[in-house]
Amino acid sequence: MKYFRKIYNGLCDVLDKIATVAMMIVFAVVFVNVVLRYLFKQSFAWSDEAARYAFIVMCLFGMVIATRDKSHFSVTMVIDHLPGIVQRILHVIIDVTCIVLIVFLIKGGFQMSDILSDTITPGMQIPSSFRYWVLIFSGFLMLFYEICILISDILGNPNLFSETAQIEEKGR
Repeated sequence: MKYFRKIYNGLCDVLDKIATVAMMIVFAVVFVNVVLRYLFKQSFAWSDEAARYAFIVMCLFGMVIATRDKSHFSVTMVIDHLPGIVQRILHVIIDVTCIVLIVFLIKGGFQMSDILSDTITPGMQIPSSFRYWVLIFSGFLMLFYEICILISDILGNPNLFSETAQIEEKGR
């Protein structure tokens, strides 16, 4: 379990850094492009696509981070007032539903990447299917994290894979 937690937390760090870099790329490319348009009435042909793809990476990896941190929007008013065992059962049902939806997301990403596999973007000259490969990759990451959440909900330990669990384990 210790090695799995290291992989889990290492993946968390990499995801945070990729999402941050993607956000900085969006900001930098858009800022430079706006300055070039106003000062020189010119812009880079690839800048819109670069900003779009960086934004896609930022958003999709942000979804993965939100899944990992259980920070997606949810209304827990009813669940919070139920007995503990009922809460655990409902959380497991929610986790399984999320897993099914993520599988559909991944399947749709594969279908769209097949449809667009032969087209190339005009500005950056990369395959149009790139954005769907990012969707597929982030879908698999969300699936990984959602399965971890399902396992922790089944075992009744919400901190099973977190840094808190590592600290508690060292204290024993």
